[in-house]
Amino acid sequence: EEDNRVAKQGLAEVEREVRKRLDEALQTGDLEEAKALASRAGVTGLAKSTVAALQKQVATQTDRQDSITNTMQRARQLLEDGFLTEPTNNNAVDLLLEVLSLQPAHPEATDLLDQAALRLAVIAQEAYDAGIKNEALNFLQMALRISPDNQLWLQQRDEWSTP
Repeated sequence: EEDNRVAKQGLAEVEREVRKRLDEALQTGDLEEAKALASRAGVTGLAKSTVAALQKQVATQTDRQDSITNTMQRARQLLEDGFLTEPTNNNAVDLLLEVLSLQPAHPEATDLLDQAALRLAVIAQEAYDAGIKNEALNFLQMALRISPDNQLWLQQRDEWSTP
């Protein structure tokens, strides 16, 4: 019985270590290491349910990463094609916001979203200069939805809104 207790403690320690290393691999985006850990977990004597849970965790993260990759590819193309905010639910801004909802610190999505906001502000300025005040305000408001703390754009909105 003492040997059984020691063996159970040993397996519990192995499980904790595998989970810790798997979490670290997933947090750093090292899906290959996470897959390898989940695969090796099966031969360590861990319970089948534990191994299945680890493999499911890796599969979920892999699916999430694939979704981010595909969404970023579509967002880049829509941005390049000029579909910043239209059509609804299939435009660069919406897709970039979707990526950020899945991975809040995604550097490229953040950068491209900033670029989109700047393009919208430039379009707003061009519309204002052309005397199309309502359209200018609409485009500026779209830029501010992306970058609500941009002081220059807030000031422009206030100035342009004054009759």
